[in-house]
Amino acid sequence: MLKKPATSFQLAHCLQFGLKIAKEANKRVTLVHCNFCAFFGRAKVKAGDEHAGEKRQRDSRNDTNALSNEKKRTHFDGKANRTNTLHWYVDLEFDLLMFHVSAPIVNIIIADLFFRPDEVLVDFDDDDEDDGGTAVVIAKKAAAKAKQKTLALKLFVKDVANVEKDEEEEYVVTIKGMMRYELAMDHVSTGMSFRQVATTMQHTKERYSLSKLGGINDTIVGQNVCVGVAFALQCIADLCVDESIWALSLAGDDNTHRGYRNPSFGLTTKAKGLQSGQHFFDLRLRVCYRGVLLNLHLVAIPQFDRHTALNTFNMLVKFLDVLYGLWRYKLINVGTDGETTMVGRLNNLVTRMAHKAEHHVLRIWCPPHQMDVVVKDDAEMLYDGEWSKQAWSMSVYLRSHANLITRMNMKCPKKTNL
Repeated sequence: MLKKPATSFQLAHCLQFGLKIAKEANKRVTLVHCNFCAFFGRAKVKAGDEHAGEKRQRDSRNDTNALSNEKKRTHFDGKANRTNTLHWYVDLEFDLLMFHVSAPIVNIIIADLFFRPDEVLVDFDDDDEDDGGTAVVIAKKAAAKAKQKTLALKLFVKDVANVEKDEEEEYVVTIKGMMRYELAMDHVSTGMSFRQVATTMQHTKERYSLSKLGGINDTIVGQNVCVGVAFALQCIADLCVDESIWALSLAGDDNTHRGYRNPSFGLTTKAKGLQSGQHFFDLRLRVCYRGVLLNLHLVAIPQFDRHTALNTFNMLVKFLDVLYGLWRYKLINVGTDGETTMVGRLNNLVTRMAHKAEHHVLRIWCPPHQMDVVVKDDAEMLYDGEWSKQAWSMSVYLRSHANLITRMNMKCPKKTNL
């Protein structure tokens, strides 16, 4: 509890310490403002510094002490209050965030795995040389996607200092506007799209007159998300190197997004007129870090090609080799659902992962998917198997149709669109 001062405030203190009376009650001064803080700014020092008062604007105070009383009275006349200047609202010194990310994470995971390969469009263009109109559409689409990829990776700058020292190549990202970046990430984490985040932050800026939130759009939000994903993967990679982690457990599952693409970040793609969902491979990582069991949602990698066991395996190995090269020596468990490409008898994903590991791997099959096998067996007995036969034929047709759309990267227009 603060002690009541023994000496009451005197008017001579205003001249001596550069103070201005702000509030009085019962002929007593209850609140004063420091003119040095108002006109020269408050010095930024670490919390708990006992000598903060001595450090604050020491030079300005020393210059003022040498003045006569008459000059002290007019010392602050004509000076602009810092609250009326731009520097009060834009902290140019402390409003920065810097991230260091290794080059393989940016070049291979972010730039390669998260964007649709250009070869898909090129192959389609070569097969349809006679169709000039289609070739033009594909060329424009390829140019647009290349531009999106360039914009998404714009903030990643190579660290020249590491190159000169012959150290591991890495990228440095400098975020100007820490509050804007953190608020954008908070909105994205709730499931909002990049465009919704930009609109929400613009409304917040206008409603509360926060200039630090201005100048943001869906492209900038996409760039920030790109940086956030890369830095999160870098943190997980650094965590796996810790000597307390001796074993890794992976769990994967195929998922389908609703199919809408944000133009600022190439996580999902959608051909013109195509409303089918984008396939993702969700991967979780479980480790024991310094006595604490961590269950991490590692990544959701988009699958632009057919999601066969071989394609998924190659993609997964490529990702893990970049993230942590020693995963083969520490992998002890792989958990999957009951999909055929995951737990088939021969060259399924789990079998390929087990062969890649250096030790025996425990395989965990999701219990609900085991129940699904029982349900399928019961369905085989309906109408002497005729119902199952017709349902299987329809599913084969739908899968073939979806695979054709994936290979062509184009969907036949509806009659109503002709």
